[in-house]
Amino acid sequence: MRVNNLYVVLIGEVARQGKYLINREDFELIDLLGEAGGLTPAANKKLVKIFRGDRTDPEVILVNMQDYSFLKDKNLRLKSRDIIYVEPKRWASNAQNLQLYSTFFQIGFLALNTILLIINISN
Repeated sequence: MRVNNLYVVLIGEVARQGKYLINREDFELIDLLGEAGGLTPAANKKLVKIFRGDRTDPEVILVNMQDYSFLKDKNLRLKSRDIIYVEPKRWASNAQNLQLYSTFFQIGFLALNTILLIINISN
C-alpha cells in the first residue's frame, strides 16, 4: 500500500535537514537518516528525539543510536508529521558558544586598538 502526502521533518546534526516524504508504511528512523546523508560528526548519537502527536503536548521518544536495539523497535516507524531532532554533542555546542564570544572579543579589541591609535596620533 502506498502512502501519499505524508511527511516528517528532520532537523539538527544531519547532513541534509528538511521535510521528507514518507513513501511507505514501514518507513523507519534509519531509513530517514540514510536519505538525509547520515549524521554529522558533531551529532550526539545517544540523543535523537522524535516528537510525535499533538504540538502542544507531544510524545517525546528518545533514541540512543549507539544501542543497536533501536533497529528492532517498531515504535520507531515514523508517522506523518513527526519531528526528528538530532542533538549536537556537548563539545560542539560549547564550540559554537566559544566562537560567538570570540567574535565579540575581537570587535572589542579592534575598538580598543582604534581608540589607542587615535590617542597616540593626537599626542
